[in-house]
Amino acid sequence: MADRMTAPQRRLTEAQRRAVKWLHERGDEGVLDRYGRVVAAGEACKHHDATTWLRLMSAGLFFGDMGRVGLTARGISAALRAEEGGDGE
Repeated sequence: MADRMTAPQRRLTEAQRRAVKWLHERGDEGVLDRYGRVVAAGEACKHHDATTWLRLMSAGLFFGDMGRVGLTARGISAALRAEEGGDGE
């Protein structure tokens, strides 16, 4: 379904760009804590709610399995573009 999205639908929101960049800066992978927050490199992400991560997952930029989460190759690419000041897609 993500492949059918038009270019404007694929653009990341500011919150999504920050979330992708935050996780990329901490090694691209993390775990979910008991409160549902993403924890990476020993730091809990406090400024992104679950819907941000779910929307990134539906766009194919983020994966989750058995409490482990991380950026997909496409998500890492979006993170690198976000660091360069691009729109992330």
